[in-house]
Amino acid sequence: MIAEFPRLSPLTRRPRVLDVLRNAKILEIVVAQLTTTGLLGAEHWIGETSVVEWWWKDVILEGKSVAPRGHFLIEFAKQLAAKVRTEFSSGSFPNELSTINGLIEGGILAETEGRIRFAHDLYSDWVRARALLEMGPMSQHSCLLASSSRNGITPSACLALTFSKLHPRTTPGAN
Repeated sequence: MIAEFPRLSPLTRRPRVLDVLRNAKILEIVVAQLTTTGLLGAEHWIGETSVVEWWWKDVILEGKSVAPRGHFLIEFAKQLAAKVRTEFSSGSFPNELSTINGLIEGGILAETEGRIRFAHDLYSDWVRARALLEMGPMSQHSCLLASSSRNGITPSACLALTFSKLHPRTTPGAN
């Protein structure tokens, strides 16, 4: 791989980054970006969290500090977690169709028969982790406690747990 993409060479000298790049999907994401725009800041990567931060800033936000793509993905992840679902009808977001189409074209979301979902579970994990970060330290603390007591809780499950605590479902007729 290094022979074909020599700019990856500095990343392979870091054992934790090399371990991350052994994941075929992560390697695909990195190489795709490398061939189109480069990997600004990659020399500072220390592991998967660095890759996720880079992906969020450069791929999702496209170098901007705030972008409709990022906002939509966070809301999409929260709604999926709150309703314990993996997909929604694209009609569930009538004001976001342009953003949704851009994310489908970019390979972040996938659409089948009018239903949208994350194109890969890695994207859903990364966006849910980002949603937790944006929910603040108390949510992150709750997830650390949950992961230590629930043997490896995923970002998806943690977001669902956190969201359900913040917005408990009410039973019809209950006070």
